[in-house]
Amino acid sequence: MKIWDINPGYLGRQQLLTEHTELHSLAQVIESQLDGVGKMNSAVLRWAYHPAAVALRHAIVVEEMKMRDIEHKTPIAVPSTACEWPTLEGDWTAATQYAELADKGVAGRIPLPMSSVQLWEQHAYSVMARDLPLFKELQSQVESKAIAFDELADLLVETLRRPCHQHHWDKVVMGMWEPCLVASEASDYRSSFGRPDRLLRGIQYLSAQYQWPELWQATALTELACAVRVN
Repeated sequence: MKIWDINPGYLGRQQLLTEHTELHSLAQVIESQLDGVGKMNSAVLRWAYHPAAVALRHAIVVEEMKMRDIEHKTPIAVPSTACEWPTLEGDWTAATQYAELADKGVAGRIPLPMSSVQLWEQHAYSVMARDLPLFKELQSQVESKAIAFDELADLLVETLRRPCHQHHWDKVVMGMWEPCLVASEASDYRSSFGRPDRLLRGIQYLSAQYQWPELWQATALTELACAVRVN
């Protein structure tokens, strides 16, 4: 039983549902003042003292469930307090998590990355919505092969935990909309122009219908829907 750090788009259906159940179990333990925490394995225990992170991780998992037409009726309220995430440490790194899924032959919405280039392409929109200078820096490092896969994998997990800049978030959503313009249904979303939140839902719907790789295989397709935004 695990709570993962990598984007839930990489998880197979069974891993996704199992993590959702585990998050609810952990939320109940937190509500009970950590009664039963001693029975948890280390992959779950490190989340026990981070209730806001548990709630946000649950929200991201739920977005992925919706993208795969999995019904969800059990919300977890996201606290208004600042979110502190558990650290990536020991043997349970982001690269280790990708490797474990590969060993199991897991197939999620997003293909497991086989190179730093593929990993970066899957996360590029998400990083751009948070930190444009970092986006440019990582783009350069990946192109020049100046960053190792393991280092990039951990850095991307940590970056996607950061709040988005509202202006960047809006621009990224509009950029994600451009591939959707080829769809015959694109004109149905004219009323959403100027409303990036609504437009993102349209992007999700059309991506599910057409599965364009640049959108369907992007972490941003789901995680931007529940990302914390600041001005």
